[in-house]
Amino acid sequence: MIAILLSAVAFISTLAGGIFCLYKKERQLLMAIVCGILLGTVIFELLPEVHYRSHVLMYFMILVVFGFYKKRFDPHHIGIGSAILLCVHSFFDGLGIGVGFLVNPTIGILVAIAVIAHDTGDGVNTVSIMINYGNTIKTTIILLIIDATAPIVGVLSTYIIHFPVGFITEYLSFFCAFLCYIVVIEILPQLLSNRRILQSALFIAIGMLFIFLISIVV
Repeated sequence: MIAILLSAVAFISTLAGGIFCLYKKERQLLMAIVCGILLGTVIFELLPEVHYRSHVLMYFMILVVFGFYKKRFDPHHIGIGSAILLCVHSFFDGLGIGVGFLVNPTIGILVAIAVIAHDTGDGVNTVSIMINYGNTIKTTIILLIIDATAPIVGVLSTYIIHFPVGFITEYLSFFCAFLCYIVVIEILPQLLSNRRILQSALFIAIGMLFIFLISIVV
């Protein structure tokens, strides 16, 4: 039940990020905090629980290759293909929350915090990409709502489908690599392209400190 409630918060988080981006052009500091939260979750909670850390590196390299491939063909694959990719991405965010709770509640809560923060960035990026590619506000909002709903579906799938222990441990490695990919490939280049690097670094540290304190308290 807690996992479902947290996925509902992720739904709100995605919508909030998208709406924020519709009305605010400044999103540097928001993305810096998201970056810190994701890094903190990987360093302080996920990596200590991963059985085979070499698998994290393997998945990370696969995601990097996929990321370069996706960026190469994005201009020619706008529309339903992009919408499906975004929804699948958010579905796995929800799956990560559900699997985290299957491992233990503490990991589930911390993964949920990371997903909620990351989904704020997802909302921002969804709207930014759609607007930049010339899509209408109506189409953008529809895609934003679908993307926001996907984590709830991902969490619900963990209640319907029985996942073996081997899958859970392996998916934890993949999810750890996935968060690293989001930070290194998607967020950091945006932050480094801005002049306020020191300010961004400060907010990254604040995000990491937040997760560190949560990991102690929870």
